[in-house]
Amino acid sequence: MILELDVGNSRIKWRHFSSVHGETVLSGHTVELNEIPAMERDNGRFSRIRLASVRDLEKTARISKAMEERWGITPEVATVKSHCAGVSNSYKETEKMGVDRWLAMLAAFHRAGEACLVVDCGTALTVDMLDDKGHHLGGYIVPGLELSRKALLSNTGIRVDTAFRNDSITPGTFTESAIAGGTLAMLTALIEASVRRGSASARGTSHCFLTGGDATVLVQHLRLENCTLELAPDLVLDGLQFALP
Repeated sequence: MILELDVGNSRIKWRHFSSVHGETVLSGHTVELNEIPAMERDNGRFSRIRLASVRDLEKTARISKAMEERWGITPEVATVKSHCAGVSNSYKETEKMGVDRWLAMLAAFHRAGEACLVVDCGTALTVDMLDDKGHHLGGYIVPGLELSRKALLSNTGIRVDTAFRNDSITPGTFTESAIAGGTLAMLTALIEASVRRGSASARGTSHCFLTGGDATVLVQHLRLENCTLELAPDLVLDGLQFALP
């Protein structure tokens, strides 16, 4: 059994993955490493730990040390490469690309087998385009839903009820709904425009993969033509098997 972790900016996603059966046995997300449950078979030991982390080197090293102390296994840490599993990176300085983006692209291209768009809807929303040969054509990075709303409130004199929650994209008739709908419309417009751009430059992008915490919200409002939209919540974790086979 393999323990796999996707350490994001605000939470840790984990799963127990059976390499024998190629399936997830147990999964979840947490903010604390000690909340990840132990294995209940094979004497409670994992054979490997595969780790993807977008946190800085010092924090990632602390996480790795904590995992080693708890499980007695040194985690294998995924890094971004120029080429891997049929995907070519457009970044000359690969270390400046977030490993979560890279892993999601590896998994998405393997699943689609052709040109595709990868959207990670986390603290930041990232969009990456791949052509039918696996070449990364570039992408976008913008604040995610919650970060967009916080940035607006912290940099203006707008005062709202922060407990208000609404996932409607219709124009708001009061400030809270206008902010909620406006930020949602802004991000869906970026994704839809990216699909159109990808279709023009990637010989007909026909797959769009959505992953990340806000994917289930955004997917309800996307209107894509000639493009298959797929929710893929484990896309980053799925990419670990290509980066660390």
